[in-house]
Amino acid sequence: MEKYFRDKNKSLRQMRIKSGVHLVVQFLSEAENLKNNEIILLLRKRNLATKDYHEFIEFKYAYNKVLPTLSHLRVQLSVALNIPPTEISVAKYIPHAYDWRYWDPNEEIEVKQKKRGKKGKKNQNSEEEKKVEMKKMIELDLRTAPFLLSEGDILGVRDDTEEGAIEDDFQTEADIRNRERLEELKKLDRSIKDSNKKPTFNDPFKIYTDF
Repeated sequence: MEKYFRDKNKSLRQMRIKSGVHLVVQFLSEAENLKNNEIILLLRKRNLATKDYHEFIEFKYAYNKVLPTLSHLRVQLSVALNIPPTEISVAKYIPHAYDWRYWDPNEEIEVKQKKRGKKGKKNQNSEEEKKVEMKKMIELDLRTAPFLLSEGDILGVRDDTEEGAIEDDFQTEADIRNRERLEELKKLDRSIKDSNKKPTFNDPFKIYTDF
């Protein structure tokens, strides 16, 4: 899990950067001054003809004082990519799983809300009570689960007016092969543990990617 450090006024200690931490430095062509409510996302427009993606597009997502929701994000993407907001579908890339997770706006998610009891009451009345309700993904805060949108995330964006969009699943051939290979390695690892043998890696893990 990567973390971006942008606050130049904080010390390394305040940012909890300790000895042994691996840091990556990006040299920018021009100064990048982002506010607290602005993040840089990497967009890849879906190529339905090849079942792959076009080149990366750096996209500054700003939500100002409004709640960052899928509905709001689609409006911003519409301006950047010239696609009607109602015809945009979005998927987030999960690198460690080689998977594109589609954000279905109509999917209902169980949301737990904390409800505090009144002061002065004892036992269960004074404890926090959790109220559960169902909400559609399009209404939820993008910073919370299941989105967990953060700086540097890769988003696949599909134009649903294009031919083949209904049957599309956002996956690529490279990702499918990587998931299959990863599952093979997991099975190999389990079999080695069960047999108490020392691992021998004669068959290296090949990564198929265009990144």
